[in-house]
Amino acid sequence: MTTPETAPVLTAGERLRGQRYALLANLLAGSQFIMQGVIMMLYANDVLGFTPRRISYILAAAPLVALLRLAFLGHVRAIGKIRVLTVTAVLRLVSVLLMLVIPAAWLNFPLFLGILLLFSLSAHLGAGVVWQPLIRDITTLEDRGRFFARMRFCFTMVSALVSMVIPLIVGEQITELQFKGLLLVVVAGVVNNLFWVRRIPEVRHPPEAQRSGWHFAAMGRALVSSRLLRGPLLIACIFVLMGLPIYPIYLKQMLHVPSSLISWRLFASALGGAFSLLLWGRVADQIGFKPMLKGLLYLTILVLPSHLLITPFDTTPGHDVHEWMAVAILVLHAFVGGILGAGIGIAMTTIQHALVRSEESLEAMNIFQGVSMLVASLVALLAGVLLENVAIPLGIATQLDGWLYLDAVRIYVVLAGVVGSLGIIRILRSIPNSRPYFDVNDFFAALTGSPLRVAYVQRQVYHSDETTRIQTADWLGRQSSPLVLDSLIGLLDDPSYDVRVAAIRALAPTGGALAGEHLLAALGDPARQSVADHVAWALGELGYAPALDELCKHLAPTYAVRTRAMAARALGKLGNSAAAPALEALLTAENLHTSQHLVSSACRALLRLGHTEQMGRIFHMLNGLSTREDRYELMDVLCVHLEISNQWVLKADSATSPRQALLDYISLKSRSWQRAHAEVVAHVQEMAFAPLQRAFTQACEQAGHDPVRAGLRDALSETAQWGPVAVMASGWLLLRSQSTRGATH
Repeated sequence: MTTPETAPVLTAGERLRGQRYALLANLLAGSQFIMQGVIMMLYANDVLGFTPRRISYILAAAPLVALLRLAFLGHVRAIGKIRVLTVTAVLRLVSVLLMLVIPAAWLNFPLFLGILLLFSLSAHLGAGVVWQPLIRDITTLEDRGRFFARMRFCFTMVSALVSMVIPLIVGEQITELQFKGLLLVVVAGVVNNLFWVRRIPEVRHPPEAQRSGWHFAAMGRALVSSRLLRGPLLIACIFVLMGLPIYPIYLKQMLHVPSSLISWRLFASALGGAFSLLLWGRVADQIGFKPMLKGLLYLTILVLPSHLLITPFDTTPGHDVHEWMAVAILVLHAFVGGILGAGIGIAMTTIQHALVRSEESLEAMNIFQGVSMLVASLVALLAGVLLENVAIPLGIATQLDGWLYLDAVRIYVVLAGVVGSLGIIRILRSIPNSRPYFDVNDFFAALTGSPLRVAYVQRQVYHSDETTRIQTADWLGRQSSPLVLDSLIGLLDDPSYDVRVAAIRALAPTGGALAGEHLLAALGDPARQSVADHVAWALGELGYAPALDELCKHLAPTYAVRTRAMAARALGKLGNSAAAPALEALLTAENLHTSQHLVSSACRALLRLGHTEQMGRIFHMLNGLSTREDRYELMDVLCVHLEISNQWVLKADSATSPRQALLDYISLKSRSWQRAHAEVVAHVQEMAFAPLQRAFTQACEQAGHDPVRAGLRDALSETAQWGPVAVMASGWLLLRSQSTRGATH
């Protein structure tokens, strides 16, 4: 039996070739709306004169044939996906040609319905059955969203171009000749599909997997085990309930919108979807379907009330004052709806592929589509009844002096949209995201973080010039968008050391768990030890808690001193006191002799952790630091813990000793201040260690116990020479706060 591990797969080259041919085969797929969608409904309404209820019967019957696919599944593997697509495309072509040659006068309702059902049946038994499993074969989890976006962008752009031509041809009513002229586009689409689909490489299953039959056992297993047929199926059904397939007929019958404007609305929707698809594909791949779908639903809730603003057209002569507003709202509403619909489509497709296993994909995906189509059929029937028997008899009521318009259809669309969106958001809580590191905030960050510019700059990650790649990594790291993460993670494997370092440092401010996971893997990889110090630093900047154990390992003497120091600093930034014992072990005279930077880094980390039990050792280590950078850095941090100003440290230059830096700072104080602190100032000027020690000890006793001051006092008692510890004690005596000073007196 074929297991998921041994299931046949295509090579990388075959997948790329399959993606190219699938894109070309699907190029004119969007033109099927002429035969099945809005244009068909306009033809049935304007030319054939069918009532809204009869049109709803057509919309309801077409999805029902989708259920026949379930009986066909057992034969698909034996026949082969490509052969299935070829045969059903021929049947689809036959149905279009029949509609093309039969005059409208001969097209009674049964004949018209029969031709449409043949077209729908051939589509469902072909692309409906095998297209999604076929796409799953030629893509991977890493590139599936972007491929779907590219493919949908291409056929949606073609559909948009076709939609743009339609209103230039169609007037108030569509004619028979106009409709049949548009059918030639559908013929071209089917022929194009036939030409390219036969070139798509196909996974060859072993003989035992190619048996034919009714396939009930396989469908039963899918029903029991597939995650796709739980929450995701319920979500798909709710989306169907939120829609209203007969909405174009509502615009015609109740709002008196001309067919040409409905065609412009169709163009606006296709255009909005086309221009947003490439963005949605990147968002789906980067943050996963769950936050994307939630974010789109929140936006949908905001847009839904715009349905109430659509003004009915006044058909009486000379009354077109408000029609420009109605046109603008209709077109803008369709454009925004196209954008949101394209994103929801990408997210729902991603859900299907993320939550189905390869061995059950054929059965589970088709059950998913079959149930969705059954619900769509019921919704279409109810929509016809709602429009013809409820909405039209009740008419339209105006509210707020004609700004809002209410009728049964609008109320249904708004209420079903809001309730359905909130219901889907609740269901999504129990569905794991394909990228578990991201939430809905990342979705909005992706939209507001210059997504188009990010996409443009990301093209430079494979630039032949090393400097360009470094600059690209640096720029991406400064963006707040989660869309930059995959590109930066990819640069971790760049052949250039400098580019890898730039990518590591760029990942540090992103704050994402995904970046932390990849950096942690890099830190533990012996082959990446040349950049281990940069990786350790970046993990600290990220505050990536799971890196604690690996960073502690990198404190060992077997690693480079620079790596150990960066690991120590990172542990301090993680804020986990469990690292304190490992950091304390670095505070030795041997390490002070070997690397002062390592010791100062360990001291700084302990101070970040608030580990004041070792303050005496930390001050003792400070006295042993001779390198300016390490000494001043530690003194700067100790000023914070002693609750005194650090300005005297910050203003010191490389040629200034700590004592002189303190004297330079207090020399700027007022004369009254100088007189009040004359005794301590004299100790500092004369480097009188013993009097200073006595003054500090006495002041500490009067101020009360504090572990930081106690540690400084202990370190001061262990030395008899003027050094950084004496300067810190002097600084506290001179710059301590008034509250502490008051406790002394």
